[in-house]
Amino acid sequence: MASKIGKYLLIKILGKQMFSRSNAVRTGKVTQSDIEIVKRLLIKAITTTNPEVFASYFVHVMIAPELGRRIADKLKDKSNELDVRRDEIEFLLWLHEIGRLVDPQAYLKDELIDIKLLTEFGIAKPIIEMLLPIDKFIKAATNRKSTDSLFESLTPSQRIVNLADNFGKRDEKGKLFDLKSLSKYLKTEKSRYGGNPNWKPEYDLLQESIVKNTIKWLSEIGINFDQILKSLTDYGPKFVIVSRHGELENPKNIVYNRDSVMKPEDIIHLSGYGRGQMKVLGKLIKKRKFRVSHVSHSPSTRAVESKDEMMKGLGMRDIPAISIDNLDDVYAPGGYLEGINMDVFKAMGGSSNTYTHRWDKYKHEKLDHLVARIDKTFREMVKNLGIGETGILISHGDPIAAWIQHHIAGKIPEPEELQNGLYPNKGEAIVAIIDPQRKFFTHYILTDPSLKAGRRY
Repeated sequence: MASKIGKYLLIKILGKQMFSRSNAVRTGKVTQSDIEIVKRLLIKAITTTNPEVFASYFVHVMIAPELGRRIADKLKDKSNELDVRRDEIEFLLWLHEIGRLVDPQAYLKDELIDIKLLTEFGIAKPIIEMLLPIDKFIKAATNRKSTDSLFESLTPSQRIVNLADNFGKRDEKGKLFDLKSLSKYLKTEKSRYGGNPNWKPEYDLLQESIVKNTIKWLSEIGINFDQILKSLTDYGPKFVIVSRHGELENPKNIVYNRDSVMKPEDIIHLSGYGRGQMKVLGKLIKKRKFRVSHVSHSPSTRAVESKDEMMKGLGMRDIPAISIDNLDDVYAPGGYLEGINMDVFKAMGGSSNTYTHRWDKYKHEKLDHLVARIDKTFREMVKNLGIGETGILISHGDPIAAWIQHHIAGKIPEPEELQNGLYPNKGEAIVAIIDPQRKFFTHYILTDPSLKAGRRY
């Protein structure tokens, strides 16, 4: 896992490369093509850094830009005299929390990381200055007499960016923020950042004042902010966590397959470590505040046991877990039926060898069929989830690897490529983020750094 410095450098390099020929760098004007670059940057940065953020980060990063854009559109309709930069507002709201991919627990520091990264990307200074000025904010927080003057000094674009930043969120039950929930959120900042030397309660009081003044300002222009918020009720991402089962007990070192093709005495179970892995993974999902509402798993014993341990870690045994045949391991009984042990199997090329003509008489499942059944289950899960909710799928190495590699490359992987692409180790999970348009946005690996890396075989 990359260090904070390592993550910063990764994002810096990506941003400089991707923005090098953008309008935001060359002309200082943002266009829709720049916004598409930002999305591609986030897709790559999330996958590259495997961030330790809460699920709410992704909810916020997708709702805030849309909220800012809708407010800006209403303002432009109401007044041509106001200097409202809609594209710049949307652009900044996609980027404004990129520092949390580096350090999710920072307070104020992440805003400084944001600004530093945007500067490193080469984004024009007038665009960056549309963010809330941190230096003025800190100064005003320590001098209450300057609170109103700070608000008056903010440009329309700065006011909108700040308002969308504060309200482009959902609470732990999935409800969009309103003034009441924002006020509650700000009052509980101490529980989140009280130990951080950068945090001061005055900051939250000032932010609440700025937000209220902004809503009042919009109302005076004739814009109903509550109405704009309500229009986003069904807007936001969904999440599917696709997990491989935990480490196994395989005393005979056999090439195992589906339960249905093996003798009862050969059926593979989780090892003690594997049980611990899955319980820790469940705790991690809970810690990262994913709102889990659906769980489905392969019918094979090792997946069922993984589900049981994960549910213990989640502390959510009341959620029904469904066994789905489409999540089962690849149908490839040849190695087991011929009595080949795992060492010989690895020497033959491992999983890649499973799909060769060597096994034609056993009718091994093909990769295109494997991808199709996993993707069908994945899409059914997405359809059943509410906005901001998370579904969990527990499956096996080859099915997950073939499916995610298909999403990354847009094509079915070749058998010899399967081992070289993204392939989850035992006890690892992939978080798939689905955008508000219900399209696959990006993914990253979810694993607890306290555990030793799981094995592939």
